[in-house]
Amino acid sequence: MDRRATGAAGERLAEWFLARRGYRTLERNARVGRFEVDLVMEKGEEIVLVEVKTRGVASWGGAVRALGAAQRARLAQAASVYAARFPGRDLRFDVVTVEEGAERLVIEHLPDAFGADGLPR
Repeated sequence: MDRRATGAAGERLAEWFLARRGYRTLERNARVGRFEVDLVMEKGEEIVLVEVKTRGVASWGGAVRALGAAQRARLAQAASVYAARFPGRDLRFDVVTVEEGAERLVIEHLPDAFGADGLPR
């Protein structure tokens, strides 16, 4: 499977995983200027911008390491657009990792993974 197809499959799995936990999808692959937000979801009164990282078992450092400081900063900039679209609502950034384990896929959800400044919490 090529990288794009792997990423799309991971995003579908992440969306399913979060929906089973009470999240509602508002947008998929949302373009904000030159940035893309994988999933924009709603949980209660919060708007949740979700970055999905999908990696195979052999990837160095795993999926969570693939989200660098520059990408966190771009996502934080994109949040200002969503703050204007949903005034008065809290926004947060979640990361969902999908990794191939020895015998199964491993999905990990990191709620509130970093702040509006792009720094990890």
